[in-house]
Formats: sequence, C-alpha cells, structure tokens
Amino acid sequence: MRRPPGAAAASLDRARRAREALARRLAGRPGVTGIDIGIDPAHGKANPDSPVVLRVHVATGAVGPPDLPAEVDGVPVRVVTGDYRPE
Repeated sequence: MRRPPGAAAASLDRARRAREALARRLAGRPGVTGIDIGIDPAHGKANPDSPVVLRVHVATGAVGPPDLPAEVDGVPVRVVTGDYRPE
C-alpha cells in the first residue's frame, strides 16, 4: 500500500529527530561507527513503500550496544556490521 502524499516527508522528519536522539544516547560507545537513516537491510531493494529505519553501524567483531532500543519514537532500529575505511 502506497503512503499518502506528504507521509514520506513526515516519516523522514520523524526519523531525523529519532536519529538525533539515538546519536546522543550512543555518543562515544565503543564499536559504534555511525548512525544513519536508510532502508531496512532485511527489506531488500528500496522502493517508495520501503520502511525507513535507523541504522546503527558497528565495527566488525564489536558487540552492539546491549541497551540498543528496538525503536526510537516509532522508528525501528537495525544494526549493520562492517568496517569503513577511506579508499
């Protein structure tokens, strides 16, 4: 089911606020390399109906924060593991 006009913008605004709150909560945590807004990695290819999630990037081999919430202000939280280096 497609979202009504304006719903995507409202969803993105809510995700931005939730991202800011989560970033404050996880600031300085070992192994956390970033937090962004994106498509749920488990959802597959992006389309207009893809759910927006907060993605907490954690270094390979690191354990994600044990107190990581399942959602923040109604926005689901997912962990993405990987190492990021400049190319």
